[in-house]
Amino acid sequence: MLSLFKKKRDRLNVGSLYQHLVERSRHPVFYTQCGVPDTIDGRFDLLGLHVHLVLRDIRRRGQGREPLGQAVFDAFFGDLDQGLRESGVGDLSVAKKIRKMAEAFYGRAAAYDAAMGQAVAQDACKSSLSAAIARNVLQTEPNKFSDTLAAYSIELEQSLSVAPLDDILSGNILRLAPNLTGNSNAS
Repeated sequence: MLSLFKKKRDRLNVGSLYQHLVERSRHPVFYTQCGVPDTIDGRFDLLGLHVHLVLRDIRRRGQGREPLGQAVFDAFFGDLDQGLRESGVGDLSVAKKIRKMAEAFYGRAAAYDAAMGQAVAQDACKSSLSAAIARNVLQTEPNKFSDTLAAYSIELEQSLSVAPLDDILSGNILRLAPNLTGNSNAS
């Protein structure tokens, strides 16, 4: 019986977490100062980067394939599904579009994981991550904007790694405006 209450609490927290992920990824600084295209694709890619960072942290905590990681993933793709339907995409096309979005998300996640797996060489990690972000989010060659987003992503991952899980689930770690200066904590 207690596990049912815990699952319901986690679902509610995942809703709050997901809302904060959306709000963080829509912060104007990404679009005005970092070159992220303010388009459907640009917003999807930036939100996907944020979702991926949280899923990496959940996976690091050993809960990636558990209900918690799955709930974050489901919230993300449920939101995408709803957005497509609200924009007038027909029921028969939604599944096909969601499948393409899932493939894109998994491909980007694999590229980010490969880049961030180079933790032993921080500069190599930042350089590889910058290249992946340039290719997937900015759709350009690596540049100062992709370098800034790579540094931000690394700092956000570090902030997530030391935060209590309850702070992550409540969205507390994501409430402040993103710090893109690279001088302090990304949260």
